[in-house]
Amino acid sequence: MTRDPQQKFFIECKAVETGTPLKILTRWCSLLVIVLLLSASVSAADTTELVRDNNKPTAYVIFSGGMGYAVSFSPPNASWPIRRVRVFGFIFGRPAEVGQDVTIEIWTMNGTVLHSSIHSYKKFKGLADWIDFNVDGPMVRENFRVVVYAPGIANIGGIQIAYDSSLSTSYSDAIVGKRILTDWKEVAFSQPTLSARPRLNWMIRVCSTPAAEVQTTTTSAMTTTSQSSIPFLGSFDMSRLQQIGGVAATGGGAFLGWFFKTRKRRLISGYLNKIESTVKDQSVSLEERRNRLSRIREEVLDLLKKGKIEEGQYSMLDTKLKDHIKELA
Repeated sequence: MTRDPQQKFFIECKAVETGTPLKILTRWCSLLVIVLLLSASVSAADTTELVRDNNKPTAYVIFSGGMGYAVSFSPPNASWPIRRVRVFGFIFGRPAEVGQDVTIEIWTMNGTVLHSSIHSYKKFKGLADWIDFNVDGPMVRENFRVVVYAPGIANIGGIQIAYDSSLSTSYSDAIVGKRILTDWKEVAFSQPTLSARPRLNWMIRVCSTPAAEVQTTTTSAMTTTSQSSIPFLGSFDMSRLQQIGGVAATGGGAFLGWFFKTRKRRLISGYLNKIESTVKDQSVSLEERRNRLSRIREEVLDLLKKGKIEEGQYSMLDTKLKDHIKELA
């Protein structure tokens, strides 16, 4: 008996509920290949995301109040709307004590503010991830800057935002008030950050569509562009295929994200608990607690080498461990 594509998709979904992890992954990968073909058969929306990073966090930086992370972009066409800003980072400490706002601004290259809006810091989590902020930004026609002011004081808490130093050119700046910082030695940046300055790019992106309208997530290091249609699919009912593709893309993307991230998140969460319990263990001496934390640092480095955690997760854990070792000295 021949089944239509939508019926086949839901049968596959049912099989996923009872299959083994390997079988589940195989089935979903097959479905996603189909979705990619279906998506290519329809003209995609105009460019939706501009990026200046390779999605590879090198390290994280916290700015004190009044300082901002700035990234410059070139619009892909003459009238490009700014509707969303994405930031890769995490929350730590007690940010409520240093202010609860994230301010996002759009500047012209000569420093004129075209847009300014205030957003809650509570979107950020304890583990680094991409956070979306919808903005009612301007229609830009020439190069512009996105500036993010996040709350933070080093010894209390705030937001740490990642930078990627894997590219050869930097498109990023540090802002003090409304002034672009020309000499980064003016602020107490760490030596690794100063060394990475010629290649440093804050992991901040800008999109032409708000988060609610986005159906798929791009991981490209360049501007996402439209795809041409595929003629051999023209005989199908395209509206129906689009509907199936949307369901498959949403469900498949969610599953794959869960499949690959859940184990790492549990691992990171376990190490965070292990670190905190070690620090608070009053039954052993300060020296023994420092030694245990040093051994945990070695374990975390080994996890990175084996590919069990990502560079950004390693950086977050290693920073926390170094801070605690210093506190126990």
